[in-house]
Amino acid sequence: MRSPLPRHRKVLYSILPAALLLALLAGAEAALRVFAQSLDRPFVTVARYSGIDWYQVNRRYLAKYFAPDVVLLPEFKPEIFRKTKTPEVFRVFCLGESSMFGTPYTMNATIPAMLRLELRRLMPRREVEVINLGAAAINSNVIADLATLLPAFSPDLVVVYAGHNEFYGPDGVGVSFFERYLPFLTPLKYRLRDFRLVRLLWGLFERDPGKDGSGDASNLMRIASRGALVSLESEEATRVFRMFERNLTAMVSLFRDSGIPLIVADVSSNLMFPPFAPGPPAGLEEIPGRIASGECGQEILSRLRNASSALPGNAFVHYWLGRCLLAQGDTAQAKERLQLARDEDMLKFRAPTRSVNIIHRVCLSEGTPLVQVDSAFAALSPGGIPGENLFWEHLHPKASGYYEIASLFLHSMRDLHLIPGFPVGQGAIPFNTDSLVIPWLELAYADLAMQHLTSQWPFEGYRVSPAVLKGAADDLPRLAGEVYERRIDWDEGCYSSVALLMERGRFPEAETTCRALIEENPFSARAQYVLGNVDKAEGRPAPAAGAYLRSIELDSASPYPRIDLALLWINENRLDEAEGQLRAAVTLAPSTPGGSADAVRASALYGLSAVAANRGRFAEALGLADESLRLVPSYAPALRLRDRLREVLRR
Repeated sequence: MRSPLPRHRKVLYSILPAALLLALLAGAEAALRVFAQSLDRPFVTVARYSGIDWYQVNRRYLAKYFAPDVVLLPEFKPEIFRKTKTPEVFRVFCLGESSMFGTPYTMNATIPAMLRLELRRLMPRREVEVINLGAAAINSNVIADLATLLPAFSPDLVVVYAGHNEFYGPDGVGVSFFERYLPFLTPLKYRLRDFRLVRLLWGLFERDPGKDGSGDASNLMRIASRGALVSLESEEATRVFRMFERNLTAMVSLFRDSGIPLIVADVSSNLMFPPFAPGPPAGLEEIPGRIASGECGQEILSRLRNASSALPGNAFVHYWLGRCLLAQGDTAQAKERLQLARDEDMLKFRAPTRSVNIIHRVCLSEGTPLVQVDSAFAALSPGGIPGENLFWEHLHPKASGYYEIASLFLHSMRDLHLIPGFPVGQGAIPFNTDSLVIPWLELAYADLAMQHLTSQWPFEGYRVSPAVLKGAADDLPRLAGEVYERRIDWDEGCYSSVALLMERGRFPEAETTCRALIEENPFSARAQYVLGNVDKAEGRPAPAAGAYLRSIELDSASPYPRIDLALLWINENRLDEAEGQLRAAVTLAPSTPGGSADAVRASALYGLSAVAANRGRFAEALGLADESLRLVPSYAPALRLRDRLREVLRR
């Protein structure tokens, strides 16, 4: 008979299988990190542009927060910022949802872009980076998790505009049973999803999300909400509010402990927008049509008041009672009812008053600067009721609304003494598309995006008025449509729009588009070159020359700006400088991409022919013109110059 095992051996044998399993998993994880790079989904990747190493935000990073069977995923803008942060760099991260992302805009009509433009004007000796980390369909669960990544990048400031997506963002309504009662499991779940083993298993259930999830916000609304109706007084609503307050408090504490300034904004929404749910109670179906047609007498008012008493939490009744009171001039009571309608809307795409109050309470208790967007929007609206003067639909601001939010953030920065030499009372850049460098294509894209969004669920019978597409020429809207449908890359669409605008003599809009490209990427040699072409076509040689020189400085290997600059200098009789640029262009021609080396060399030889002709060396000039035409026989400028030279030599 065997003697019983000692106790310490029993313990060892009991834990040994678990230890071996953990070792096996650790080894597999390490192997996957080395040999399965495709499983890596970092927050940023490293890219090199213009001889500088940059971090580039991974647009697909948000996939970790959504179930693997979600087809349409929101994405980040692929923003870049310096890998090595020097003392000259002033870095701002902008956290939020679709409104911070800039929906329906894509470039310079957004809060981060307007803030960046203003900061560059006010801090000319600093290199300003404003990184947009807003995205559709995310909420404070995601934003709080993202916030933990930011201290490693040494931001000088973080700004937050969020609160609308708390119910339908990741792990909001419909969260798992365990997370509902053990909320610490949610951030733990996000950490686990960073493991390569988890991602390997995750990939087995993933579906193809398509090219870009951000292009179809209407489907995102359906996917995110799953059509779930939520009562303001429900236990689920209480849990979501508690989650929001906890996440916001955690973010404030994180940045305070890291010594990073933080500014938080409350959120606003369109009170004049009708609630999505519920529909009209029995007997009130005709009320919207009657009020919309201007009929709002005592009979309708009495019916709505009676319905309000019988159905105190009905958003439909509150909304149309508010509209009726507004028509009768009772603005204060109307606003109260319209706020109740927003709060009681059972499809909770707009932040209720309680969410705004949570933002105020957390900022007050934690001593965090608060930007009161809702109050500012009310002050800018008729009767203090934010509506279509500032919003496209239920919650996304127009460009003018985003401008106001950016200005509020800017003045809060001034109060924190983050902007040296900012005079008290100084206003922001004036609101117009030229001063804010908002290109035509961005406005047209917004028209298409909003028309598409409001044509699908949950919108019914709601239409937006286009800002620029109405009455535009055929090929410009066609180009906008191709860009919106992702058949043309955004930057290429911008450059194509410059060409079309120039054809129509709309030089200011073409110039604004070029400046928008430069504002988004100051190191773009191509944008500077195209700006030079616009200035030259507009008859402005000095600015054109400046743009060409900047393009050469950014990309010394490109022959194109050298040739165009040289042709300008020939007209100014700066022949030695022109010749130097042209000879450099001839040298660079063989490496010209796209197989156009002959065309480049022909243009440069034509320029050299012009230089020789201006110096009176006509025979040499004719030989250079002939050489240019041997390369490109149909080159019209060289043909004209050759004919003139032959005439001169015949005399």
